[in-house]
Amino acid sequence: MNWLTNVVRPKIRNMLRRETPENLWIKCPDSGQLVFYKDVEANQFVIPGSNYHMRMGAVARLKSIFDNETWFDVALPEVAADPLRFRDEKRYADRVKDARARTGLNDAIKIGYGKLEGALSASGILKGWRASGQASKIRSRVSRVADVWDLAAAGNGEARRILKQRAMILTDVIVDMALILNPNLILLGGEVGNHAVLLREVKGLLEGSEFAVVRVELGALGRSAVLRGAASIALEPTILRLLRTTRRGSRGLMAR
Repeated sequence: MNWLTNVVRPKIRNMLRRETPENLWIKCPDSGQLVFYKDVEANQFVIPGSNYHMRMGAVARLKSIFDNETWFDVALPEVAADPLRFRDEKRYADRVKDARARTGLNDAIKIGYGKLEGALSASGILKGWRASGQASKIRSRVSRVADVWDLAAAGNGEARRILKQRAMILTDVIVDMALILNPNLILLGGEVGNHAVLLREVKGLLEGSEFAVVRVELGALGRSAVLRGAASIALEPTILRLLRTTRRGSRGLMAR
């Protein structure tokens, strides 16, 4: 009997047991709902049902922001392991060692740079809409980003998904700008940003942010903001050269 209990049964149990990865399911801290990990990951670690924002690692956030999940790491200078020789219940050096082993990172901050054209540009948003297969299912013609945002406002599920995804990325960019530059106001404009439904989505995400919330509004220049800004940047060197030439000419006349 002991042989059956101690040897045969465990072997049968091991043969029949299905190995389940620990991270296959996530339990929502807000609603208690069990959600498939891949669904949460695809939704940028926001629980689909409760809209609860889970913690998101630095690498996952960089992947979600940059085009093709590609970016360049910025190397950080090495720092002293324990400059203050601080100790409470555990030595600081041991805490750092444990944190590095747990996260796979050497520092608490990760810096990277890359392109956002595919995520936040008009062409990238329209490409995402066409790839969704919704173009053939609706009667209205979608040729501008504003058309996608209008569909989102009307309740189209795929347009809502694209809107929420882009709003999350834009909100991350706004929060980063607010922390670094500390502006009083940020204006949204251009073909992508100049729409009330996007502004409303961004404001809703900012209200739930743990960081200082900056005021965000639509710019008065509307869709032409990007074009005017690009023209201003392109013309600025030429204008400065003309001003310098004019000043030199006026000085020459005065000298004569």
